[in-house]
Amino acid sequence: MVPTRNPAKAARVQALGVITLTLAFACTSVQRAQSADVNEAIRIIPISEASRTQDSGVLPKQPIDPRTTRIGTLVRDKLRDLQMTLDQRQSLADLRRRQGEDIQVRMRPDVGTPSQIKGQLLQPSEAGSGSDRSTAQAFLRANQKLLGIDEADSEFAFQQRITDHIGYRHLRFSQSYVDLPVWPAELTVHLAPEGHVYLMNGSFVPTPRRVVTQPVIDEDAAILLAHAEIDDAGESQEANQSSSSTPQAIGHRGSRGSWSWSPLT
Repeated sequence: MVPTRNPAKAARVQALGVITLTLAFACTSVQRAQSADVNEAIRIIPISEASRTQDSGVLPKQPIDPRTTRIGTLVRDKLRDLQMTLDQRQSLADLRRRQGEDIQVRMRPDVGTPSQIKGQLLQPSEAGSGSDRSTAQAFLRANQKLLGIDEADSEFAFQQRITDHIGYRHLRFSQSYVDLPVWPAELTVHLAPEGHVYLMNGSFVPTPRRVVTQPVIDEDAAILLAHAEIDDAGESQEANQSSSSTPQAIGHRGSRGSWSWSPLT
């Protein structure tokens, strides 16, 4: 007796197979994109060469199927867009219209800020003395919505400029909120020898919201609590202390005010 084919069941099985393939591909693309371009994530090995590959133990270098490149790019962009707000997506579209479609953005999961923005030319060089700093600040100001920041000029404070042995400059900025440092949060804007911005990377949070900036407990009480925690961990030591009030960047849970305390030897 030949079993009757159930069209609805067959459709569900087919759909499940498509979903499984899509999710598996998405996971592979995301993991590989952390260390290499997504175009390198998948390679096709002809069946005729499979036995030779197994015998030799060497994986031959094969051309990349352009279809996997297009699918990988689509999946990567969709996953990125899911982590971005509407304002961030619009800001990225504006940046690409100004400076080129080659611009790529990687987002920090559960945080909502870019961990990396790169492209051949993200921001043209500013003329005049101190142009590197002006160029970097102009980039941050022009893309503050993409960064998730309200006022880039006041929230990112310039800290250091480093020039490497081949002429590239790297400008480091720390994040602050109402003149309080956000810890630990900073980014670096990278300039080519010609003076334009080609890369930004870092770890920071969106502009804090509803953060208590006035201490709920005073400095002395905070130090006593810190000592108690250290004593409980068996790490007590005699030392002078310094402390200050600062918002902490704590990822998807937002930011909160706290005392920072460090022993001085």
